[in-house]
Amino acid sequence: MDSFEREWITNFLHSFPHVTFSFKLNNSTFNPDDADYRESIIFLAILPVVLFVLFLIISLCCTCYQCKKERPQKRVKSCCPAGIIGIIIFVAIAAAAIGLYANEKTDNGVNDFNDAVKDVNKTLTEALTTINKMHGIAANLADRSIPDLEKVLMGMISNLTVKTQIGEFTKDMLDQSTKAKTDIKNLLDSTPDVNLDFISDNTTNGEFIRWTSTVVVLSVILFVLVVSLCGCCKRSRCLLATSISFGFLILFLSWIMNGVYLGGSVTNADLCVDPENFIENVVNERIEKDIIKTYIKCKDDGAAGQYSHDISEALSAVTLANDTLSKIYNVSISLSIINKVKGPIIAVRTQLNYGFGNLTALSNVFQCQRTHDNYLAIKEAVCHTVIFNMSLILAAFLLLSLLLSLTQCILPKMWHLSGKRRGSGYRPVDDTDPFVPRPPPYQDYGAVYGIGSPLGPSNSDAINMTGGPPLDSPPPAYSVRGFGESRHARSHSTTSSEA
Repeated sequence: MDSFEREWITNFLHSFPHVTFSFKLNNSTFNPDDADYRESIIFLAILPVVLFVLFLIISLCCTCYQCKKERPQKRVKSCCPAGIIGIIIFVAIAAAAIGLYANEKTDNGVNDFNDAVKDVNKTLTEALTTINKMHGIAANLADRSIPDLEKVLMGMISNLTVKTQIGEFTKDMLDQSTKAKTDIKNLLDSTPDVNLDFISDNTTNGEFIRWTSTVVVLSVILFVLVVSLCGCCKRSRCLLATSISFGFLILFLSWIMNGVYLGGSVTNADLCVDPENFIENVVNERIEKDIIKTYIKCKDDGAAGQYSHDISEALSAVTLANDTLSKIYNVSISLSIINKVKGPIIAVRTQLNYGFGNLTALSNVFQCQRTHDNYLAIKEAVCHTVIFNMSLILAAFLLLSLLLSLTQCILPKMWHLSGKRRGSGYRPVDDTDPFVPRPPPYQDYGAVYGIGSPLGPSNSDAINMTGGPPLDSPPPAYSVRGFGESRHARSHSTTSSEA
């Protein structure tokens, strides 16, 4: 019996409004052949792209604001942006780990689905192969083996009474074989020639693309976030520029993945609300609806469904034919002609036994329990494992997209706080270097007996002859223009005094 219970996430996703491009509400019943239903799913898939445009505008506004903002004159040693990026990286790693875990679980669910579909396809293939073989055996018995046996017996028996008896036996065998042939033909006609390999093949190809793209996008998102953290910690503008450039591309890809998983999750939820109805509508053109219900529900404790009558009739016909053949064998022994008719009798017996065994196996193949178990496995894989883990992947991509958007707003701030600053403040200079330009003389600068010197009172006219100012003097001026003017002034003063 069906013990499957619908997941809460199925009801939640199924309750999403299905809106067409003309902004009209559509029925949420799963119907991929309906154009309005396809439009509503595409509309849901486009919503994350609209959010991407919104967050892109916000990120660009943050970037433009930071570009127009005046750059600080002094280097600010702030760990706040790097700390925020570090927190974002930690949360993003957790989200990506959840996404990768759910990605593997989704892949397992898809593999379970493929295994169940392949088993159903194997059941149908084996049934068709067996029925075709049985039809060939029944046709050979009715058209060749039994008439040949009758011809041999009639040619060897001279007693008219025995001939009449043998004729009745062979006619009875021929009638039973013809009946079995008819029953098997009916069974063959009612068995659908369905090949489900295309379902498993398409699912396998699509799952490979889904799994690979999910892993690649999650890995690239983590890589960009780690590069952003390195750029903030090292104050490297090269790394920051790389992060900002690739960040917008990865932000776009992450929102695209959100759209894909949102549309896929809602579609899966719509299917899982009433999967029986969808299956019945899809295969109604090739298989009778009552047969589908028999194998989906399987309420008659393993009955062979709609095929049980034909199989039972064919088994009865083969059994009667076997009994009649045993009577012919006994008559042949009594007439001492068994050695001459042993070959044809064994040939007919072999075919009847082979047919009986195959019909018994066919009855087991058509038992509804095996197909019903596969149907439950498909529902468990699609409506539990796949839908739940696809929702986890959707949540992970949504969180990563928001973290990427926040990162794109923080990185331009770090741009102003990073890089080398030239031309501001003083640089350490060796005051004893004789090639360092000297400023013009002013009070107590360069004197041997300066203020506070233990050698004596200050003398502004004294010149320091040691090659440099005292260690406690202020740093020299670096203006070339000022140095040139001071030399010119001293030269002019010296000329005036000589004159």
